Amino acid sequence: VPTIIPIFLNIAGVKRKIVQIGCGSSHTVFLNDLGQVYISGPEQFGLGDELNESIVSIPTAIPNIKNIIQVACGESHAVLLDNIGQIWICGRNYDGQLGLGDKIDRYTFITIPDVKNIIQISCGSHHTALLDDQSRVWTFGHNMYGQLGLGDTVNRSIPSIIPDIKDIAGMKRDIVEVSCGRNHTALFDNKRQIWVFGSNEY
Repeated sequence: VPTIIPIFLNIAGVKRKIVQIGCGSSHTVFLNDLGQVYISGPEQFGLGDELNESIVSIPTAIPNIKNIIQVACGESHAVLLDNIGQIWICGRNYDGQLGLGDKIDRYTFITIPDVKNIIQISCGSHHTALLDDQSRVWTFGHNMYGQLGLGDTVNRSIPSIIPDIKDIAGMKRDIVEVSCGRNHTALFDNKRQIWVFGSNEY
């Protein structure tokens, strides 16, 4: 039965509005109207406790994270976008979906170096896509089905830019929105056309 979550309070105890929610397989991320982030699910996730496997059943504020404007969740990772276009990322990393150049899980949110001016984020189950202010799309993580849009099926642990999207006439299209499914990715361009790649199982 749908149940209303208890009132969200900021650090000062003042009620705040929730403006965006992201859901993974066992965690939920909430964003309030002040750019503060709360999380519920495994205590390891985002709260820095690597060994504690208890469950946080009440949304808990993530310390030292502020000015967030978007949140997105994969199956077992989460991505935050702040107001200066910087990415914060946390969670499981067995396919490189954190974009940090390795496959080490992270239990607190850290930034991805050398990726800046991001304006939109999206997550698949085990891959991540970022759109920057130059209409470039960065992808990383699981790529068994070609969902990274890089022309192969090799996983990436470092953000890679998808080659320019061009129409039949060879004209470059500017991407204005990105959205990820479990094992596929869709791009929406400035001519209102959709480009898709990845798994086509269904």
